[in-house]
Amino acid sequence: MNRKTIFIVITRGFIVRSILRSGVLEGLKDANYRIVIFFPTNRKEIPDYLRREFEDEQVILEGVPDVVARGYSFFADKASFLVYTSSSWVYSQINLKRLQRSRFLKYFDIVFYGTLSKLHFLKTLVRFLERKIFDHDAYAHYFEKYEPSLVFSTSVMAKLDISMMKEARKRGIPTLSMPKSWDNVTMQLYRFVPDRLIVQNNIMKKSVARVQRINPDDIFVCGFPQFDWYRRPEILVSREEFCRWYGIDPRKKIIFYGSEGAWSGDDENAVSLLASWVNSQDALIEDCVLIIRPHFSEVARGRFDRFKNERVIVDGNFTASDFFGDKWDPGIEETKKFANLLNHCDVLIAVASTLTLDGACFDKPLVNVAFGILYHPKTGKDISSIWYQSDHYRWVLEAGGVDIVASKESLLKSINTYLVDPMHKGDERKRLLDQLCHKTDGCSSKRVVAVIDAIIKSNQPND
Repeated sequence: MNRKTIFIVITRGFIVRSILRSGVLEGLKDANYRIVIFFPTNRKEIPDYLRREFEDEQVILEGVPDVVARGYSFFADKASFLVYTSSSWVYSQINLKRLQRSRFLKYFDIVFYGTLSKLHFLKTLVRFLERKIFDHDAYAHYFEKYEPSLVFSTSVMAKLDISMMKEARKRGIPTLSMPKSWDNVTMQLYRFVPDRLIVQNNIMKKSVARVQRINPDDIFVCGFPQFDWYRRPEILVSREEFCRWYGIDPRKKIIFYGSEGAWSGDDENAVSLLASWVNSQDALIEDCVLIIRPHFSEVARGRFDRFKNERVIVDGNFTASDFFGDKWDPGIEETKKFANLLNHCDVLIAVASTLTLDGACFDKPLVNVAFGILYHPKTGKDISSIWYQSDHYRWVLEAGGVDIVASKESLLKSINTYLVDPMHKGDERKRLLDQLCHKTDGCSSKRVVAVIDAIIKSNQPND
């Protein structure tokens, strides 16, 4: 029996974790598909460790150049503004170059792009131009060589994903895609609409249908495949073993702070407060240690190293990669240690981050910092609260379960409240989990595989 072939496009290291390592790839192999995985190789060739990990009789790895037609980058940049929402505004203001612009130009964006984004015929026009003008046959021979039954794009806005889906569309091959992250579904226009789209929760489904003008019948909700790791009991270790990894006394409470890197570029202020409190042993009502997890994009900077001592640990559990554009490739051991950090921390502190959802999977007390983590480079004004104005984080605020703290005093009070009563806001965290994480039953990868399987079977000719 000949196996049907599926193309999977992977452009980021964290997508390797979410799709290839979390269960989707294994599920497709168990369903007896042949899988061809495409990686962009503009920088380097596919590393040997990826071939050793994934290649076998059912899985083929192909490195391809990320081909971009002349004028395409300008087109894509301008077309992206045909979706202009609160998230678009927030991310444009966080961009340091745009922060330097005059107030007039900033509000011009709202009026001009906000108006254009409501003209939905322009979305249709841009998508037509995407297919007809910016077309090429750079990947045609892969379709002729492998004859795929479906193209699965794992980042709906990535250039390589779009090119692969356009080639599939020309050949009548079904396309399936998903946003690479839950936080960008309302931020930019999807320049290519796949035949089917997977999203992580029902709020995203409604937002994508409304903002991107995609038929809701073509959108499937599957949850977060990477959260499947959190329901694998074999990867969780005892508190004693976890604390040995970090040299921590297991009797101490663990405060986990996760940085957002350049997006919270001044958060050394918050870390300084946390470090001083755990070191002084008089501000916090419990004896605590602090584990700081830098953002993967700036681990090498050592921005928090000056705080390190026996009570303040900087997590070095990262797998750097010079192959992927995000410079990160979280493997099995890193994911295991990260899951255990979430499982054993007593309070999780972050800045408008997906870490909040990770923490909700373990029903952990959640605190988000909204002061002192980002200052305007020109005026020096504290603009930390801007992060909480984006669409996806409004969903978090509406669900509840997270303390948003805007001062030193409220941060300390929030931590102490949770140290005394970890179940404070427990009902709200459950609502946050249900609304934004969908089903955290360890079966999100299986749901993705089921969608792929159903599309292929429905596209088979009748006997």
